[in-house]
Amino acid sequence: MERNMRFTLPIHLGKPSKALIPALFYLLSIGAASDAKASTILLLQLPAPSTDSLTFTLASCVQNFSVLSSFSAVGSGQIDPATLTILNQPSTGKASINVDGTLRFQRTTVASGTATFTLSVASTLTDTTTQRFLTTTGLTVSSNLACEPMPLATFCPIVDRTNITSTSLTDFAHLEQSVLLGVTTLKATLSGTGKPGDLAGFIISNPTLTSTTALPTYTLNTYLSTDLTPTIRDTKTFTNLADIQFLANGLQELSFPATQDFDQLELVITTADSQLLTNDIYYGFSKPATTTLQKVVTIRFGADCSCAGSGCLPLQVIVVRYR
Repeated sequence: MERNMRFTLPIHLGKPSKALIPALFYLLSIGAASDAKASTILLLQLPAPSTDSLTFTLASCVQNFSVLSSFSAVGSGQIDPATLTILNQPSTGKASINVDGTLRFQRTTVASGTATFTLSVASTLTDTTTQRFLTTTGLTVSSNLACEPMPLATFCPIVDRTNITSTSLTDFAHLEQSVLLGVTTLKATLSGTGKPGDLAGFIISNPTLTSTTALPTYTLNTYLSTDLTPTIRDTKTFTNLADIQFLANGLQELSFPATQDFDQLELVITTADSQLLTNDIYYGFSKPATTTLQKVVTIRFGADCSCAGSGCLPLQVIVVRYR
C-alpha cells in the first residue's frame, strides 16, 4: 500500500535553520526503514526572524561608528540625537557617545571576541511647525449644538465653537451638556495629514474629572478627507481616568496612536449624569508620539597585540651574574 508522507522543515530565506540538518537526517533514517513507495517532503519558506540589531567589525583598538541613521522614526516623528543612550556596558570594551552622535568603542582585551550592548534613542516631536497639525478648518457639529437660526435660540449649549479651529492654543469652545441634551459631536479638519503611529487627540478642560465623579464617555474618531464616503479610520473610547492624560493648568489630553493616515478628527461626548457636564474644548491635533527605540549592538574583533598597550609578550627579566 502506498503511503504519501508530508514533512515540514523549518528553513528561512537566505539562511538555513539550525533545525534543518537534524531534521533531514531524521527523514533519511525513517525513509530507509519505511516500505513506502513514495514520500513527499514539503519545504516551507518561513520569513526570517526579525532582530533589531547592528553588527560591526572593529578595525582598530578604538573606533567610531555611525548608528543614528540605522534608527527609523515612528510616524511624523524624528530621531532626537540628544537622547541616544547606552543602556549597558560590554565586558570586553568601553562604549560611549561622542558629541556628534556617533558611537565610540574601545576594546579592553587583546584576545579575539565580541562586545554586545544595547543602544536607546527616542523618536519624538522635534519641530512643531512640520510635525504637529491642529484643527484649523471645516468645523461641523451635531444638530443639538447647531443653535440655528440665531438669535432665535434662547440658549445654546456651546459658546465660541469656532475657537476649536482658531490658530490660538489658548482659545476654547465652552460646552455645557446634560443627559437631556444627548450625544454631542464635533468634527474638524487638521492643517496636515497625520501618519500611522502619530497621536490623534483633543485638548480639553473638564474640572469635574475626578475619581469620585461620574465620568462622561469620550470617543475620538479619525477620518481621511480623500475617502469617497466618510469612513472612520481609527477610533478610541475613553471610559476611565487611566485613559486620560492630565496636563498643567487644568487641561486634559485625549489621545491615542493612529494606525492609518488621517486629516480629520471627531470628538463624541456622551453623559449619563443628570448633572450639568462642562467641557472647554481647545483644539484637535496630530503629533508624533514619543517612542523609545532600542537596538542590540554587536562588535566583533580579532586578536590584536597592539591593543594591549605594551604588547602581548610578558616582560622577561634576565639576571646576569658576575663572578
